[in-house]
Amino acid sequence: MKKESKGGVWNDFLKFISNHSTEIKIIAFITAYHYLVKYSNKFSNTFSFFKRRDDIPESCPGPGTEYAGLSKSCEGCPNKSTCSSNNSANSLNSNTPNSLTNVNNIVVIASGKGGVGKSTVAVQLAYSLEHLGKRVGLLDIDITGPSVPAMTNTRHSEVFESLLGWSPIYVTDRMCVMSIGYLMSNDEHCISWRGAKKDALIKKFLTSVNWGELDYLVVDTPPGTSDEHITFINTVKMLRRADNSSLMGVLVTTPQKRAIDDVKRSAKFCADVGIEIVMLVENMTNSFLDHNTDQTDAPDDMSANELKELCEKYKIGKHVTVESDPKITQAGELGQFFHHNSTFINLAQTLLTL
Repeated sequence: MKKESKGGVWNDFLKFISNHSTEIKIIAFITAYHYLVKYSNKFSNTFSFFKRRDDIPESCPGPGTEYAGLSKSCEGCPNKSTCSSNNSANSLNSNTPNSLTNVNNIVVIASGKGGVGKSTVAVQLAYSLEHLGKRVGLLDIDITGPSVPAMTNTRHSEVFESLLGWSPIYVTDRMCVMSIGYLMSNDEHCISWRGAKKDALIKKFLTSVNWGELDYLVVDTPPGTSDEHITFINTVKMLRRADNSSLMGVLVTTPQKRAIDDVKRSAKFCADVGIEIVMLVENMTNSFLDHNTDQTDAPDDMSANELKELCEKYKIGKHVTVESDPKITQAGELGQFFHHNSTFINLAQTLLTL
């Protein structure tokens, strides 16, 4: 679904009123000006913490925390009064907007170590679910290293705000995405936020994005078990307290011993916070190819046994292997759906049976 530019909307407005009387034109312009001022101010305040300013303290607690405008580090900050006045509105309570009301299933893609293909699995799984006719949202909560915009070929898209909240970026009619990458001025922009700022943004993604009706919301998380994971889980639990929706986890690892050690920690985290791990994806299983002999020097049986024990310990019903394929890498670089192989389609079909 192609999103219209601001100029296009404005030109359509001018064209619409050109055929009406002067009185109608005056009323239309006054109304447009009223809403422009009202919602541009709201939009400006919402995004004020994305703008990097030299006079904002480096130890800012973030506008979405209980310490916003009240911390000692807030003294001298030009936004102190704004943050403190909005403090109660930024805290989560029973009156907090809930963007997840019409989301049926949430699938958290996690891994203990970076570089194991977690974002690739998240993006291709979302594409595959959409290919199977499902309405899919893809949320990127990797604040410091967002990959989703590039891997869906939407990196230059812009997020706009409507009366229903932030509008996600639509890749197709049935698939939409949201990431901090759309809010950055350029691809080289560095996000060096403390935990409180990350928390505030993740809460916004869950309370202020107009996700609409979704069959699945696929969540691409950063490596490890950090602030982003804790904030996401706590916020989801609060927002969906009264719902019987499904919250599932998909763990991603590679056959290397270090990656397996880290994915065990992710499994323990999921168990501790109440995420049911429905699938373990062992990625790049043929990445040990010896190009001199064309033989696969796979890890020893100890790694295979460790993964088997992990699945048994946490009652993970599906252990899926994905071979390394240059075409998968190319699809990610080009921001395309990898449909040359049924691997990811099979992953999606497995989810549909759960």
